[in-house]
Amino acid sequence: MALSSWRQTHSDADLQIVNRSGRALLAEIEAGLLDAEITAMCITEPDMVSDRLWTDSWLAALPKGHGVASERALELADLAREPLAVLAPDPSSMCKRQIVEHLPTVDSPLSIAEHPTTALALMTWVEAGCGIGPLTATQGEGVAHPIVILRPLRRGLPPAEIHLLRSGAPPSPLLSGRIECLRGSRA
Repeated sequence: MALSSWRQTHSDADLQIVNRSGRALLAEIEAGLLDAEITAMCITEPDMVSDRLWTDSWLAALPKGHGVASERALELADLAREPLAVLAPDPSSMCKRQIVEHLPTVDSPLSIAEHPTTALALMTWVEAGCGIGPLTATQGEGVAHPIVILRPLRRGLPPAEIHLLRSGAPPSPLLSGRIECLRGSRA
């Protein structure tokens, strides 16, 4: 909704929506090919600015027939016993680190079986019955599969922080307006 409203008031703006790895997008920002990137990455690159937009809750993608699929929400311990697909599109591995640090290991070590680079690939892996895939609510939007369900995680995993990453130069008025629009849409 926020993007369509922004586009109506800025119809002359050149908007490109791309889906590439975080490192590739970072290089394009550094080269001046892109103005900004929305990411969950923690970036400490020199000459880059990270504007916090919103926090995002965590979900678990699991096959409909899974033993805990009937639960309204899952505990982290439910994930710790399963092979996991952890999204790895970002070079800092922030999502993976956050999950690994907070998941309790039960009777066996944590099993990260796959590192898909997109939410769609994660959902396909889960649909194939290979395990469970933790992802943020934003990552889960729009990637529905007929036999995969999304369940919220009850507690224990801090929300992911979503940032707009841009060059260190002051943002244009157009980009400043977009940043405020994005912040307002998730408030």
